[in-house]
Amino acid sequence: MAQVKQGRTASSYEFKVLRINDWMVEQEHDPFCHVVEVSPQRYRVELLADDGAVRSTNRAWCARRDTKRVHGVCMARQPRVPSVEAVIEFLIGMTTGDVEKGGSRVARDKDWYASPMQGKTQAELCMPEDKKGKYGWGPFKDLPYRLGIIEQHATALRQWLQVRGRAELCCTRGGRCDAAACTWRAGAAARL
Repeated sequence: MAQVKQGRTASSYEFKVLRINDWMVEQEHDPFCHVVEVSPQRYRVELLADDGAVRSTNRAWCARRDTKRVHGVCMARQPRVPSVEAVIEFLIGMTTGDVEKGGSRVARDKDWYASPMQGKTQAELCMPEDKKGKYGWGPFKDLPYRLGIIEQHATALRQWLQVRGRAELCCTRGGRCDAAACTWRAGAAARL
């Protein structure tokens, strides 16, 4: 039986993954996830994928995936993962103060972050420019990130990529994966 992750843990992971993704985009790295509205005012973070990166001749696997067949080989979508360099740059940025506490003002201005209150966005309410500290915003804005918080971001990214990658590629029947899917999962997990 699959272990179920608590909703608040999953949403905490998604929040941290979005912070990492937004920072990487600001640093001109390729994005690896995006926010999708699944119903009015309900959003979900999804892994981006590139077309044609996973090839398989397994007809059963191809039938369960959004694939196209080219000369008897199905071309599936390959989930995009951040580069090791980008992840390390983010984690080092947390220790040096390059990654600001409180998140991104740009992200807090978006609809999916939170509903506006009193006609102001979350960025205007929680991150006024005059209250910015040495390391960002919030009650501990003048102190650097603690090692535990940095570890939580790394764990959130690793766990989220494993779960989303498995959901993108692996078969659910019998808990077995296609060889290409297992190769991706093992490679992505080893890289992080």
